Amino acid sequence: MSKSAASHPHTAAPTWSGFIYQGHLALYHSIECVLNKMSFELQIDSIDDFAIIENGIAVSTHQVKALADDKRAAYGEALEKAASTHKLCDKNTKRYFHTSARLDDASDFVGSNGNVVKFYTYDGLPYCYLQDVEEKTKSRIKSYLISEGLPCSDFLVNLKFEALQSHIAAQVIYIHACNQDGLMSAAEAAFTQTLKSKKIVELLSLAATHEDDIVYKMFQARMAVCKSLYGYTNTMEKTVDRTVIQKVANVYDQIKELGDTPFTWLWKSLCFGSSSMVVSENSVYDYVDVIYDIDKAPLSEQKPPYYRCSAGDFYLPTAISADNARREHRFAEDLMEQLKSDPELIDILVEYQWLIAARANIFSPAERFCAATGASRDAVEDEFSLMGKDRNKITKAFDATIISREEARVKLND
Repeated sequence: MSKSAASHPHTAAPTWSGFIYQGHLALYHSIECVLNKMSFELQIDSIDDFAIIENGIAVSTHQVKALADDKRAAYGEALEKAASTHKLCDKNTKRYFHTSARLDDASDFVGSNGNVVKFYTYDGLPYCYLQDVEEKTKSRIKSYLISEGLPCSDFLVNLKFEALQSHIAAQVIYIHACNQDGLMSAAEAAFTQTLKSKKIVELLSLAATHEDDIVYKMFQARMAVCKSLYGYTNTMEKTVDRTVIQKVANVYDQIKELGDTPFTWLWKSLCFGSSSMVVSENSVYDYVDVIYDIDKAPLSEQKPPYYRCSAGDFYLPTAISADNARREHRFAEDLMEQLKSDPELIDILVEYQWLIAARANIFSPAERFCAATGASRDAVEDEFSLMGKDRNKITKAFDATIISREEARVKLND
């Protein structure tokens, strides 16, 4: 038995739909703990489906069953398992059982070892229907905001719900990625990847004003990236080389740890040439395909994952798809419109000389735009300057070049 297998309990990261229910319940209980002024860590998929850890001790362990069966007898094995949880537990640890069905008997269960398992109650009810869990979780968020005298509205409750959910999702993605082909065990990942109460309070205190607010959209993007990365992980063949899986898992770890500014750059790089800032599953798959296919592991340093070649140039993986002349012209026109409306995109192009595309030949967007419109590059730069853009930045941004992942692989291996 490996050291990690011996040191950490078994884990089984849930399916996405199972995670949604489990994650909401973990949020619900965590907010209850925050309301009680506890300082803790939320641990997911390790000693149990989730657990609350305080000063290294499990204050409570929680097993979740989202089944339709309403007969207690159907849950006997799961209840016994919940009673047997012992890692990090002491005599004061409380063991809870969560169900999505109203059982015929919700009295306390006493395991063969004498440990008691209680059915968790929601507003006095020992169950929470699948269709009710999101609303109940949001009600806890509302209770917290009111108790702390913070602004409270449906929009703000939704914002904080999205933010909290995306952070829990990020942990699950990494655990799931580590579970591929016997990489650092999912058990070890789950045991060490926790969400601290301080971070939960920080997310509950987020400020935004409306649905078009960048903060709100950013957390929606985080959740979309997480869900798509989870799906991508499920497509990785068990026969893939272990070093490749390690590389992809490390990228997941980097992304989940990105602060707001570097994540925003990643988010925008997934939407290059698009009139929408909505992250699609296809764009995330294309992005990870680039990283998957390049031998070299990307750097992070609290930036979106990127590469640096021996000549010192920076290469940024993207989801760009422009694999023929028509698509190149269209991409160039769309990108120029984006640059006019979003100065931060200019900063990204200044930072990274090469944009690695999922599907494309090597080309310059600025050159394609000038060829399509008949305008000279100087004239286009003049137009941007008149809009208040920094001329030196514009010139450097216009030097950015799209490169295929095949060509990038060669340059980065030099």
